[in-house]
Amino acid sequence: MEPYSFNQRVENLYKSYFANNKNVHIELDANQIDINLVEDNNFDLIDIYQLYEVARYCDELVPDGKGGTEPRFTLNTYIKDKQDAIKLIKDLVTVFRGILLWHDGTVSFNLYQEKSPIFTFTKGNVVDGTFNYQYPSRRVRANQIRVTWNNPDNHYKGEVELVEDSENIAKTGRIVEKETVAYGCTSQGQAQRLGKYHLLTETRDSEVVVFASGIGSQILRPGDIVEVQDSDSVSYTHLTLPT
Repeated sequence: MEPYSFNQRVENLYKSYFANNKNVHIELDANQIDINLVEDNNFDLIDIYQLYEVARYCDELVPDGKGGTEPRFTLNTYIKDKQDAIKLIKDLVTVFRGILLWHDGTVSFNLYQEKSPIFTFTKGNVVDGTFNYQYPSRRVRANQIRVTWNNPDNHYKGEVELVEDSENIAKTGRIVEKETVAYGCTSQGQAQRLGKYHLLTETRDSEVVVFASGIGSQILRPGDIVEVQDSDSVSYTHLTLPT
């Protein structure tokens, strides 16, 4: 295994690398896009500093569910067929709950993670001072998540990891199922965490706020966390900007 570094750009795209941190692959793929689409091979189109921050988040050790630890996100896959570059990168960023962005003239990334709000909206900085609230039906919220992953102990065959809200199932007397695929996942612990993420999203994302703002909010990107202080509401609301 050859060590990888985010302190310098990859210059020889034909050199063999091995790394299960998907951001190495993303940088290789993104640079390949530059070669195909930009005549002067302008690698500055890639926000490598944001990529580095994402990579550090992915490599943080978390419990693996078996008494040990493992990196939060890893990718183990073999891409053998020719694919659309943008679609491939979008598939790769789903591994770390990422969002592919074109921001300030560069290809950048954001991701859904625990973080503090960076902007506050009030009646004073939204159009007509109006916040419109929408509440999804509880009947369509999933309480059982089925995550497909590849088990290395079973010849990397696809298996299903089940994550469910037993309390909600017992309370409602019904199962609302949702299926998802953990792309390039060969860790049961990572599959379990993905299922929990979807389950928490289903139960906690219970409110949508719609409003329009002015030019002052143009610094925000999809995936950023903002705070809504509505004097007509009983509490403050933290929102994730949609993609």
